Amino acid sequence: MGILISGDNNLCEIKCYVDANWGGEGDRSAHGYLIMQGRNLISWQSKQQTTVDSSTAQAEYMALSFEVKECIWVSNLFQPLLGKLIPIMLSDNKTAVGISIASMSRKQTQHLIRDFNLINEYITCGKIKLSWISTNNELEAILTKAIGYLKIGHFSNIVNWT
Repeated sequence: MGILISGDNNLCEIKCYVDANWGGEGDRSAHGYLIMQGRNLISWQSKQQTTVDSSTAQAEYMALSFEVKECIWVSNLFQPLLGKLIPIMLSDNKTAVGISIASMSRKQTQHLIRDFNLINEYITCGKIKLSWISTNNELEAILTKAIGYLKIGHFSNIVNWT
């Protein structure tokens, strides 16, 4: 297995696909991400979270919180070569995306305040964009979910895994 670097891509586009799998082994959620620069896979990881999350939305939100830093780091890495890039983070959880963008006045999300401030600050100052993506199109599911071989083949083709 290897990674192919494609020359026919949009070099000025960085997308970070983030996903979580709530309540896995030992009640700890797992999260994974893929960072793509055009059609090139730049960074990826699948990791068990260190905290126990109380909901799917919290697991997804914590995954966003962990990976926003990696996404910014990759963007800064490419800045001298390609100029200012605004990475797009993609999550399939509408609640987690909504929490990231909205104000944190709701009682049920107060325990997430520090992580919210980090993500919301990056969104507000224009360092990242955050958007919802359909579960059927989330590439990082290959790292966090048990999926069929057809999807594995499809996703492997998209990220240039051979």
